[in-house]
Amino acid sequence: MKPLKVRIFLAITVFLIVIKSVIGFMMFHYENDKIVYKLSFKQNFGEQYSGDEMEIVRSAFYYNKYGKIMTDSPFHSFGRPRVRDAGLYVTAFRPKAQIMNHVFGLRLAENLSGKKMETIDDIPKSYLHWFGLIMCILKTLVFPFSVLFFYKILKILDLNELTIQVGTWAYILIPSVFIFIGWFDTWENVALYCFLINFYFVLGEVRKVDLPNSRFWLMPLLTAVSALTRPHLLMFYAAVYGFLICITLFRAFRNKLNYIQTISKSALISLFFLLIVHIPIFIQNKEYFGKYTLSTQSKFEFFQGHNPFARGSWYPAVYMNNKVYFDSVFLQNPIPNNASELVEADAYQHVALSWIKHNPMKEVELIARKVAGYFLPWNFINHRINIYSIILHLAFFAFCVHFLQTTFVRGKSQTWPTEAMILLPAAISIALTVMFFTGERWRYFGEPFFLIMLLLLLDDYLIKKGKFASLEREVEKLKTEEE
Repeated sequence: MKPLKVRIFLAITVFLIVIKSVIGFMMFHYENDKIVYKLSFKQNFGEQYSGDEMEIVRSAFYYNKYGKIMTDSPFHSFGRPRVRDAGLYVTAFRPKAQIMNHVFGLRLAENLSGKKMETIDDIPKSYLHWFGLIMCILKTLVFPFSVLFFYKILKILDLNELTIQVGTWAYILIPSVFIFIGWFDTWENVALYCFLINFYFVLGEVRKVDLPNSRFWLMPLLTAVSALTRPHLLMFYAAVYGFLICITLFRAFRNKLNYIQTISKSALISLFFLLIVHIPIFIQNKEYFGKYTLSTQSKFEFFQGHNPFARGSWYPAVYMNNKVYFDSVFLQNPIPNNASELVEADAYQHVALSWIKHNPMKEVELIARKVAGYFLPWNFINHRINIYSIILHLAFFAFCVHFLQTTFVRGKSQTWPTEAMILLPAAISIALTVMFFTGERWRYFGEPFFLIMLLLLLDDYLIKKGKFASLEREVEKLKTEEE
């Protein structure tokens, strides 16, 4: 029988997971960017989705009908003038993996109902309800695994057992995980959990922990699923896997080892598989637009985040609210009539880059505003001050100070690979904000790592009373292996 302390820890952990899972099946009502705590179980799982998801469903319908990914009067235009006469045209705005999910979903709905969908109006009104229910079940099933691997991450950092247990509970209770984004039935709540599982294997290789061989197929699989459904994770995986490869090559160079044997094979396989699954997207877009491109959305969002009226936060109606100014700008650099979506996206990106070039100081001010907005202690759809978020953000700044001080000022840190790897996802999350605009849904992917930084600080300063003592054990381990 397991010791009483272990049983108590497991009981509390399971209880919190159950509560969090129940919340995932509930509907939150919000008004004026604040949640109104009138909870009720979701009667229609499709009610939570905005026009974005229905636009993706319509693109899936057109793919089934015409064999191409197309869109009609796009929800994502937000008042930008139309440049195409056709009401239906090929698109690369939305993630293709999400569209293909609905392609199969609509085909399944046809098979189950025995009715052919000839028009958009033939899509069953209950379709998004069933899609939302499936997503809710999927995120509920995956979440406990993310808790387990978060616990394992803390374990390989050699933290105190009490810190590990409290930290595991704290992960479940991160406001955005527990409620504010966690209750949504979206791919964020699968992609984040997949990323955390992968991060455990990455950090394990950095710390030279014995890892199961299953990582050689599990990492590529989870990487592909999460990056295809949430394309901004490409930046996270490129950074994390790229850094891991560099660390292993550095160790080979320093210790005069064989590069082929030392390099991280799991990272190489994952990156290679990530490239393979994206090749069809590049080929399809080449067929549609004559150029290899991954998406057009990033170019439109880049414009939204870099213009004279950008405010640092999400501002989709920027063109509509400043139509006279932007009309004059595009009058000087007109978009050709009936231009493709890619040509249109390139034009908007060009306007944004030109503005940055001619207004460098305003761009610096805008970046500062974005970063400040990123660290506002509130959560998605709930713009109230949150103490938990304040603590996590302060921990991030404290950890950055420690890292800079020990690595660059004193130059004595031999644990910098571990610390840098923990900082990296948070840095990419902030980079996305600077590149586009502030979004709590991007910060979502950095918050678990803010918590890890907080736990390291608390563990070393309050419990062990030694400055980053847990990480310093890596030094002794490396010395032993070198000898």
